Amino acid sequence: MKRTTTGVVSRSRPRNNQYLNRRSKLRAAGHSMYGFCQSVLRVFKIVFTICFGVAALGAFSFILILSYHQLVHSSYFQVKNVVLKDINRISESEVIELTGLDKPTNILALKLDVLAENLRDHPWVNNVCLTRKMPDTIIIEIEEHQPRSLIKLGGLYYLDDFGNPFKKVDAQDRVDLPVITGFSTTDFKKRPKLTRQELKDIFLFMDVLAKRNDRFRLENIAEINFDPVRGLHLLTRENNLQVKVGFGDYQAKFRRLGRVLAHLKITGNEQGLIYVNLECGSRVIIRRSVQS
Repeated sequence: MKRTTTGVVSRSRPRNNQYLNRRSKLRAAGHSMYGFCQSVLRVFKIVFTICFGVAALGAFSFILILSYHQLVHSSYFQVKNVVLKDINRISESEVIELTGLDKPTNILALKLDVLAENLRDHPWVNNVCLTRKMPDTIIIEIEEHQPRSLIKLGGLYYLDDFGNPFKKVDAQDRVDLPVITGFSTTDFKKRPKLTRQELKDIFLFMDVLAKRNDRFRLENIAEINFDPVRGLHLLTRENNLQVKVGFGDYQAKFRRLGRVLAHLKITGNEQGLIYVNLECGSRVIIRRSVQS
């Protein structure tokens, strides 16, 4: 104790303050250590959760792969039936060979888009659709090209409704379609739009002939020649009768020709025609053989 004028001053208070400070520091250190441990524990939980999730995902993926492997090698899913629809020009054996379905194949392992592309390489196939019917059937629907006529482009080619040459005529093909002449491969390459428009006009002319039942019916037309200046000129199979048609107004022209033929039949002058010209407006010019 130290005596002063104000009274007695105790020396124990500084010691108490020092003790309290030490306790505060220890408590703060304890809190820091506790917080650190809690942070480590949280990180450990996160890492453990991630690792567990990855492991579970890996195990699940492995199970899926193993299951798929079993399925694609299972005899239960082997292709046993192939259903073909709408085939006419292309044979069943060609379809089976192009798709590879002549070999043992699992229906789940098939890539239908690849098979479809293989089939589209066949010249008669315009479009194709393949579907699976579980567990062992493949359905193949084929849209074939429909030939409208033949066209002479060096060789003879089939021509579809859109004016596209799609297949060369083989020597063994039996064809009774009219042959369009007057075009070249250059026309299809350098002026394709105009060429197809000209062919469209020829198809309209063929529609007119398809409605007739006389010697100018479409089945009796051997050749339709196109001239960009003079128009159409046809040749019949029967008697090689030549007809100058020109451009446009085809129905009216052949209506006039029908009236002339009816008159010739009545007068007994129907036989021996070798030439007809429908380009002269309302007139029809005919020429008969010398013998007639």
